[in-house]
Amino acid sequence: ASRKEPPLRMCVVCRARFPQTELARITRLPEADGGALTIDLPRPGRRPRVGRGAYIGSRPACWQRDGLAKRLSAALGTTLTDDERSRITAQAGELPDGGPPAACPLAAGDTAAAARKRREP
Repeated sequence: ASRKEPPLRMCVVCRARFPQTELARITRLPEADGGALTIDLPRPGRRPRVGRGAYIGSRPACWQRDGLAKRLSAALGTTLTDDERSRITAQAGELPDGGPPAACPLAAGDTAAAARKRREP
């Protein structure tokens, strides 16, 4: 019996695709559940929370990128509060400093490649 490949998800910052298990997920819970913003770091066997979500690479390069709040706001369909922005910034400080994965356009510091990747169909 072969093992099933994990689904691929796209980082909202670098726009590269990675296995879902390697990405952190930020979720805006439904209003019925309080509408809170949750941050789930990658871990095996994690079940995604219900709600509008976005995936971010689990390396500091993606979390410390300019425009992160703007991209998250667009992906979540809402505006982030100052408290939520500070929580995201604090979370970035707790991530391991291993640099972005080799497949990430930010690994080479090539923002032009990241922009080209966004325009490709």
